[in-house]
Amino acid sequence: MPATKPPAPKIDISKLNEIELRTLRQNDPFMYHSIPSIHTAQLHLRDIDHSQLLASSSSSSSSSNDNPNMVSRKTIFSTECDMHTLIEELLNLGEEEFEAYARES
Repeated sequence: MPATKPPAPKIDISKLNEIELRTLRQNDPFMYHSIPSIHTAQLHLRDIDHSQLLASSSSSSSSSNDNPNMVSRKTIFSTECDMHTLIEELLNLGEEEFEAYARES
């Protein structure tokens, strides 16, 4: 009989503060990088503003029945940016931002 996998640990990011996020990053990097906005920022080489992340998670927790702040710990994730994500991001850029991005590339 095949062994069943235990359920992945979950965390409600709306209940965390900046110090707890930094501690999570050091003590459980897979849980930290399982947070969608952190993972996305890492894929796009953006700085992560913990205070902005916490502000957006606390405001969305009161507006949704299916708690988007509940994050399951992933045991594996990609560190490559999906081409569709990159194209979508480029399409959402304004003309000036697109030209700046093109100059950097």
